[in-house]
Amino acid sequence: MERSQLNDDKSRTIITDDPSGAHRTTKHFNAAGQLVESSDLSGGVLKTTYYDFDNSKSWAHWTHGLMIPRPLAPLTFQSTTWDNGKVTSGKPPVLLDLNGDDHIDLRPFNPLATNGPAFDWDGDGTRDATAWFGPEDGILAIDLAANGASGSDGLIDQERELAFASWAEGGGVASDMEGLRLVFDTNRDNALDAQDARWNEFRVWQDHNQNGVTDTGELMTMSEAGIRLVNLLPSTDGAKAFDDGSVITGTSSMTMTDGTTRLVADTTLAFRPSSLNQVA
Repeated sequence: MERSQLNDDKSRTIITDDPSGAHRTTKHFNAAGQLVESSDLSGGVLKTTYYDFDNSKSWAHWTHGLMIPRPLAPLTFQSTTWDNGKVTSGKPPVLLDLNGDDHIDLRPFNPLATNGPAFDWDGDGTRDATAWFGPEDGILAIDLAANGASGSDGLIDQERELAFASWAEGGGVASDMEGLRLVFDTNRDNALDAQDARWNEFRVWQDHNQNGVTDTGELMTMSEAGIRLVNLLPSTDGAKAFDDGSVITGTSSMTMTDGTTRLVADTTLAFRPSSLNQVA
């Protein structure tokens, strides 16, 4: 069964359902009749494809897949496939509610944007356009030396400084908070605090100018940020999927030095590998 909807901006949406209700296809056309976006929902997996309808981008199309969970199950960002076949599953940092508004300002990656934050998630030496966090919130980091060894260099420019799931031996870690708990919670109390061996290496990065680079004044120690501990056992409360494939998989809390608590989010941020910049 197919139905068509004409929108106020003269764009059109066409939705097609199979008779069993197990499969739905949605297509969005702009006012000129060009296909801008399509989605396919089948078997609990939502795949969304964006198209370079005006030939203004360095890519022709990109698709991300998202597993739609059962009730109370966590959201899972599956993968993003670009038109040269490159697949990425996003990167899982921990975001912090620094301004105390009980909201995590996760800003999805917009593939149509010509500029925005970029971070070298895949370690190829070139920064990747990425979903990010707003200027009033922050991201948890560990400040490593330039070669990735222990020893702060004052810059956050390596994937392992933000994606703690990558630290776990053997892989298979579901989230960043799980990686933190397994590797850095050395006293095994399910919290990251001053009782843990590498606490003094952790930092909070507040990217004021939203460029994905640690500029002067943006990097704080945990004490400078007023954080006493981070709870490493998230719940599915606040789980949310974004259109770009980014996900808040769960939330926990951090206790501030003044005794108040604020929101912490276990996330996955979608990004576009820089290697695709040459895709025609």
